[in-house]
Amino acid sequence: MIGKKAILWLAFTLAVAPDALGGVLYDQPASSGACACWTSSVAGGNGYQSFDNFQLSSPGNINAVTWQGLYADYLTLGNNPVGPDTVSWDIEFWSNNAGLPGTLLYDQNLLASQVTTTFLGTTNDLGAATNVYAFSASLPSGFSAGAGTEYWFSVLSNQSTFDPIFSWTLGTGGDSITQQEPLGSFGSGFIQQPGDRVFSLQTVPEPGTLGALLVGLGTLAFLKRRTA
Repeated sequence: MIGKKAILWLAFTLAVAPDALGGVLYDQPASSGACACWTSSVAGGNGYQSFDNFQLSSPGNINAVTWQGLYADYLTLGNNPVGPDTVSWDIEFWSNNAGLPGTLLYDQNLLASQVTTTFLGTTNDLGAATNVYAFSASLPSGFSAGAGTEYWFSVLSNQSTFDPIFSWTLGTGGDSITQQEPLGSFGSGFIQQPGDRVFSLQTVPEPGTLGALLVGLGTLAFLKRRTA
């Protein structure tokens, strides 16, 4: 017979299993439609920042994110396609304020070298061939998001020069609304733009939690063998 302690350990194992295994909390995959790409890059305090809203059906700790975008030399189209010129990324979560980004809740700055960048191919933007990339990053301190609460997610490319620009590509699965904010001398106030952005929010198991799960499962297996 499996003892009371083993039963309690089983209850603990089942309780931590969803978080330990991790998974996708929210996903807006790439759309096959026209580009509808919106700039989210800044240099010297000037630029544009784009935001997309989301809600989780269940609460979760977001500690990994992915997104997709392209780089384009908009001043000299003949220079395209060009490669990434991001120095660092600001990965942010904002509260919702009457349908607009409100208060900054979380901001993680990561060097470009800390973000995995994968070349996906080329597309046509601004009348020129442009390179499209997928990005993925781990967040050292995760963002705890509640269920049924509207948030705004943003990725901002920090660059030494504004051209080439980074533009966040078109996704699907949301409400088809992007908010874009001019920065510095480019203006002020939010501009509502059409289309969703490509991004995915994940929870990834912490090594200690996953280890506890494996130990728990191993202990139960041993006890079952002894009582068989």
